[in-house]
Amino acid sequence: MRQDSTGRRALAFAFGAIVLLSACGGGLETDKTTRDASGAITEAGELGAGALQVGDCYLLGEAESQIDTVDGVPCTTAHDFEVFAVFDLPDGDFPGNEGVSDAAGEQCLEAFESYVGLAYSQSVFEGATIAPTEQTWGNGDREVICSLSDPSGQMSESARNTGR
Repeated sequence: MRQDSTGRRALAFAFGAIVLLSACGGGLETDKTTRDASGAITEAGELGAGALQVGDCYLLGEAESQIDTVDGVPCTTAHDFEVFAVFDLPDGDFPGNEGVSDAAGEQCLEAFESYVGLAYSQSVFEGATIAPTEQTWGNGDREVICSLSDPSGQMSESARNTGR
């Protein structure tokens, strides 16, 4: 898990091939996308980590280990990642980087099959989590964001219920 001097959230766990993601510890709530009544993104825009929702698709842009925002896009356009689960880790003392990684990975794996329609071990998709660091934990950050990607390249449709 990485953390820079600004206290950004960092990668807690990557299952399958390693995909590096991280987000701002402040949990940026920025959402400059346009969404329909169901909450799906219909027009692209800047999206902070704290505003990511299940079903959101996004572009990461330049591969960085630390990011503050992503470009939220409709899932019908080219995208790098899709959020399939968001949850909070339990309150208490910071469980350590390995503890965060283990808990995040376990819960993401449990959520994967119900979103995609196929067990992770059989799927073509890879996954990664955005999770709290020790510094962001101290600020009350408990949120874990589970995302998936296609190792063969960008996706242009949602992975939800594809059975892939």
